[in-house]
Amino acid sequence: MAEQTQATAAQRVRAARRRRGLSREALAHAAGMSYGAIVQVESGRRTDNRIGTVVALANALEVPLDYLLGRHENPHSLLEHQMLPYASDEEFLEAAVPFIDSGVVENEPVLVVTSTRNTRLLRAATDTTAVTFARASTWYRSPPAALAAYQQFVSKHLDSGYHWVRIIGQPIWAERTPGEVRAWTRYEALLTVAFVDMAATIVCPYDLREVQPEICAAAEQTHPFTRTGTELTRNEKFDSPTGLLLTASGNAPVADGRRQPTGS
Repeated sequence: MAEQTQATAAQRVRAARRRRGLSREALAHAAGMSYGAIVQVESGRRTDNRIGTVVALANALEVPLDYLLGRHENPHSLLEHQMLPYASDEEFLEAAVPFIDSGVVENEPVLVVTSTRNTRLLRAATDTTAVTFARASTWYRSPPAALAAYQQFVSKHLDSGYHWVRIIGQPIWAERTPGEVRAWTRYEALLTVAFVDMAATIVCPYDLREVQPEICAAAEQTHPFTRTGTELTRNEKFDSPTGLLLTASGNAPVADGRRQPTGS
């Protein structure tokens, strides 16, 4: 098995180099390695490649690590996508405050995108000096805009050297038409797919006093985990979001969010 893995790595490095149009000398320069080391890697004679070497080769060749390691499917997701259902301000704070505080202690960037009401609750409940806040009404203008904004925030901080990013992101469901509800449900599914390799935890609060049951039920299908206080449980209804994304309407709820919310 080890010999087969090394052979696969050697073949993939050589194939990726040729596909990129690089000579062995150019790859050695880009990866910060010697020409002889590249020859040994591509021939399979070098069998003790350290993780730093593999990372350098992947970056130079502009390919994922899994490609060089011969992994066609990675069953593990870096992204932690969690649903946070709550029926009172107290339940919201019991989950959100420890999540924020832990991030601050661990020196992890924390972004909170929620309602004005919840922002006031959080500011009163804990020290949010190091927390970035954004208004949900501005952030969630459209699914593409929200995805792009999260991508920018996460990438910016990971590229700056942070090891993990924490986000509380609360989509707006009130006053949504059935078509908009389906679009935002697919957005939640797409988030799980698009950010699968992102070192981030995204917690999505669902206010049970405002959000209709059909929407909450669909959230269990798009979030692998549910957060209650500091406890996490795996959603049994969660499945690969691919089916929902590839169909016209998927399993998104045909719900109408147009009813007066209790908070702003």
